[in-house]
Amino acid sequence: MEEQGPILSRIREIVDGPDGSGTTMKSVSTVILGILRRVHAAEKMVASATISLAHREQLDRLCSESGQLVQVFIRLSPEKGAAKKLAAPEEKSWWFALSEGTDVLREAIENVSALVARQEKGSAVRDLCAQTLRVLREHYNVLFHEARTWLDG
Repeated sequence: MEEQGPILSRIREIVDGPDGSGTTMKSVSTVILGILRRVHAAEKMVASATISLAHREQLDRLCSESGQLVQVFIRLSPEKGAAKKLAAPEEKSWWFALSEGTDVLREAIENVSALVARQEKGSAVRDLCAQTLRVLREHYNVLFHEARTWLDG
């Protein structure tokens, strides 16, 4: 099994916990699963357009983490067996791939932020959304830093 960070561990705890089988948890998780599938596909696109080994290693780590998250959320999905994978769009230009990946992550952050705000404070569902949001923000920050570094030369 691949190494997992504290946030991914916490997400697994929530999913495997007593609240993991509730209707609200499953509904929200299905929405988050769709968002994560888009993020994972976008990150794979960015990784395939990398221009250096350092970029590739960093983006492979992001792809691995987003792929692990997708697998965790699939367990809560009513369509468990249907591990739909979004094909990563092809983009040869590092800059365009990076821009697209950053946009997908920004949109994902906005959507999950809206989900967090609608959940009851202190609930497992809110915690799940908040932990997912933390991962998305970390990934966004990595891509945004790459873009700034690339622009600054």
